[in-house]
Amino acid sequence: MGVSPDNALVVQSDCSVLLELHSARAEEAREAIAPFAELVKSPEHVHTYRLTPLSIWNARAAGLDAAEMVAALHEHARYPVPENVDQTVYDLAGRFGRVVITRDDGMLRCTCGVSQGGLYDPREGGQTDPTRGDSVRPNGSGWVRPNGSG
Repeated sequence: MGVSPDNALVVQSDCSVLLELHSARAEEAREAIAPFAELVKSPEHVHTYRLTPLSIWNARAAGLDAAEMVAALHEHARYPVPENVDQTVYDLAGRFGRVVITRDDGMLRCTCGVSQGGLYDPREGGQTDPTRGDSVRPNGSGWVRPNGSG
């Protein structure tokens, strides 16, 4: 993709997105990225947005998938979107739903889509304690482990 002068977005490799307000398609671009990009600064001529883990998670929770986010960036970008930005969006969006914590009979139950053994425990240098169960009391302490791991 070459330069598209009517498009309003400049997507940068650090996952910041600049929206030029005087562009012909500025309003359309703003509406396209608002569900998944966090507004950081809004001076008069150029607004700055950032793609963050939380903004991508919120978009996934609202039903937007990664391909839709990437397509919106490409459709409204004035210059080619850096490849690492696409990968970052796919990686962050892929985290959504991996761990689900639900209340079950006064306990918290964790369902984990992570394969190969468990959740990361920063206190144990990345290792989890196999003596801990897969549930913890809501007011208690402990680590939540996926079923069948340990």
